[in-house]
Amino acid sequence: MSLPTSESARGLTVALAVRKDIHRYGLEGMLHSLESIASIFSYPTIADATRAAPELSPDLLLTSTAELAEATDPALARQLREHDVRLLVLIGPDERMTPAWASHVHGFVDRSALHLSLLRDAVGDVSAGRFHVSASLARRLMVPADPAPARYGIGHLGPDQRLGTARLRNRDRIHAADATPADSPPPYRRLVRS
Repeated sequence: MSLPTSESARGLTVALAVRKDIHRYGLEGMLHSLESIASIFSYPTIADATRAAPELSPDLLLTSTAELAEATDPALARQLREHDVRLLVLIGPDERMTPAWASHVHGFVDRSALHLSLLRDAVGDVSAGRFHVSASLARRLMVPADPAPARYGIGHLGPDQRLGTARLRNRDRIHAADATPADSPPPYRRLVRS
């Protein structure tokens, strides 16, 4: 199915391979509103989009990790590369990229933060030959899996460290109660004690 835009003589041809109808229709609407898109062809699978590639010559294939996981035939990626079709992938927070397709991707878009300007940037970058990673996805990738403990604060310490800190605090309290003004610790120590 082709959705021509007002600029049908110029612009990009996009193949959209998304199985779920509601997602496909939403993406079609977003793509349709981009000035750089001349036509959109929708398919439920990557295999269907790849079979149509020789006739349509799409510039870009927009799909998701779910569809890539279903496309197990290695010839599909080779055919897309032979027809110079760039691959832009939607990826969700809990989704993983299929290793067989990883080297064929030209850009990743965070599905959970998808909006028109993000899609416009992604399509523009990929069509210009630049690799695209959406900012929200890049931020998510930059967060370590196990965050390092905070430098200060008992809530981030391990059980042995918490026990030692509790002992230190109790000892400081005892010494503070016995101290007279002449032998009291310097003022900065008072700020550290709780």
